[in-house]
Amino acid sequence: DHVYELLNTIDASQCFFNISINFDFTKSYLDLIVTYTSVIIMLSRLDDKKVLVSMYNCAYEMTKATCESSYPRLSQMFIEYEQPWKKLSEDFWPSTCG
Repeated sequence: DHVYELLNTIDASQCFFNISINFDFTKSYLDLIVTYTSVIIMLSRLDDKKVLVSMYNCAYEMTKATCESSYPRLSQMFIEYEQPWKKLSEDFWPSTCG
């Protein structure tokens, strides 16, 4: 969620990306996009996503005696990214339209 919000903020700021003028900013932005995309594609390759998230929540609950506060959002995110290419195109559509 934080990466997606950051990408939207950068897009809304209408930042100028030119590797010859602002190399570090452009490189960091491209690194962020590549890392975000890589994580989403990697997560889509896991067969037992629901089991993994459920086990994480159980382990958290056993150690902390309370449910993980972001568990509902994490579960929803795994459902949203069942089809990673569709979701990634939706996520990046605002950035590619202008």
